[in-house]
Amino acid sequence: MEFPVAEKSAFICVDVQEKLLSVISGSEKILPRIKILLQAAKALNIPVVATCQYPERLGNTMSELLEIMPENTPEYGKLSFSCFGEESFREKVAPCRTLVLFGVETHVCVLQTALDAIRAGHEVILIEDAAGSRKESDKEAGIAFMKEAGVKIMTSEMLLFMYMRSSRHPSFKEVSKLIK
Repeated sequence: MEFPVAEKSAFICVDVQEKLLSVISGSEKILPRIKILLQAAKALNIPVVATCQYPERLGNTMSELLEIMPENTPEYGKLSFSCFGEESFREKVAPCRTLVLFGVETHVCVLQTALDAIRAGHEVILIEDAAGSRKESDKEAGIAFMKEAGVKIMTSEMLLFMYMRSSRHPSFKEVSKLIK
């Protein structure tokens, strides 16, 4: 595998809505990692796309996340489990080589998005410490399935240091502060 390149990547924040995250196992550990990723996206100039599952019933992306996302981050409502079920989403991410997925639920919406992304020709990375399911066993099964399908499994810190490659990177100090 090649190192991921920030200029050819997009972060996909999948369904991080208050009503969903409140029932996710380990959400108190997942949410801080998601915040780090979103702040690092600004520092590294990586576009972010947010999705919401059935927003009319479950609400939008958590406001505390929307506040730290890069300006002009699109938020797509969806009824399909895969983000690729929405044409506007597919068009938005089409130019990106690498899609970095995080959010909920790992074994449903994140998994189906990952599989559709691979079918569409994208390299897919799952940030396992920023993804979750209601049951830990479902998360583990979703990760195992994605790994078999060719998804690269990483932690948020692994990915961010891979993007920077060196302490000489212009965003190194800013990103390092986020992680510590």
